[in-house]
Amino acid sequence: MAEIRNLNIFNANKGLAKIKEKQNSENLKKEATPTPLIKPKEKRIVANDELARQKEEKKTKNVGPPLKTSDRVLVTTNGKPIKISPLLHSVSTILTEKYQTELTRDEILREAIDQYIRSKLNKEDKQSLFLDLERELELYREKHPTLAEYDKEGNLVRRPDEIEEYTAEQIKKRWEI
Repeated sequence: MAEIRNLNIFNANKGLAKIKEKQNSENLKKEATPTPLIKPKEKRIVANDELARQKEEKKTKNVGPPLKTSDRVLVTTNGKPIKISPLLHSVSTILTEKYQTELTRDEILREAIDQYIRSKLNKEDKQSLFLDLERELELYREKHPTLAEYDKEGNLVRRPDEIEEYTAEQIKKRWEI
């Protein structure tokens, strides 16, 4: 029992006391040193520099979901990656304006997806993808039901179930299922 008492386990922590004393002495030294006076003009310059730096930081913050390694396609000169969505947006806009003026951006992207599916997927994968797509469309249509199509006079042209059936047929035809 005497050996344990000599280990200073039950006494105050001397190491912690030394650290606190050292911090107190450093704080006293900092308070004792005079701070240089800054002229009002210099304060405004410093404030303007800080505001400019804060604005730049705000500009550089990413908006939207964080970048994933799969989203890193190109790296700009400052080393920041470009997300795929701005890249697709730019490419589809340029294609619409310059080359495929009769198609909209959505149609160009759909055509590219259809071409990829036709060339890269086999029959089983296409069928599986189509079934997954149908499930997703059903979930979407629960929240946003398909509206009937009317002509200018107000006569019913196609019912919602006919539109949905036509959409499924067109997808199968485009994907060559």
